[in-house]
Amino acid sequence: MVRDYIDTHPSIKDCLTDGLINLSALSRRIVDERELEKPEAVLVACRRYEQEAAKKETPHLERRLRATLAKSRVEIASRVAIVTLRADWKIYRRFEMFLRDSLAEGQLPKLIQGSRAITFITDGRTAEAMRKEIEPENLIDIQKDLVEISVASPESIRTTPGVMSFLYGSLSSNGINVLETMSTYTDTIFIVESQDMMRSFEILSRCLESE
Repeated sequence: MVRDYIDTHPSIKDCLTDGLINLSALSRRIVDERELEKPEAVLVACRRYEQEAAKKETPHLERRLRATLAKSRVEIASRVAIVTLRADWKIYRRFEMFLRDSLAEGQLPKLIQGSRAITFITDGRTAEAMRKEIEPENLIDIQKDLVEISVASPESIRTTPGVMSFLYGSLSSNGINVLETMSTYTDTIFIVESQDMMRSFEILSRCLESE
């Protein structure tokens, strides 16, 4: 139960791995939240978890993560729109025109297929054209005036654990709401509100600063 608690609380797990947690305080919290009756056993389990974590190659993994991010770069695209459509195969036959229009506007369109919906990331003008062309019953939502922030990384990101988690966590811990996200090959892409553009750029840039 202690291991399950720590593993499902990433911030606690990270601090415990780095030896920054007061084990007595942590054990009291686990006892209270899980309503356990053996605080001494919980404390022993916390100490055992910390010792096991210290034996793993966490510093080595962090160096790999930092090295990968140090070779990455942040790119921004404004006037982005998200078009959400019902997952109907008939809609795909009409995407060629919208893809062509989006490319003509200088936007690299992106398509995400879900079980119940299709998300199309494009420019504002193409989104308006889709509003006119797509039947209302197939058009779920359109969000405009958004910002796309991409982290373009070297190929080492594909074999480096924790990079995406680190980027997502850095944004969320600073109160940034990511409206849409995806990764493709070595690019990690975030769609945020326009008012969060500079803050998101600063946060992600700091993530890339040092090894």
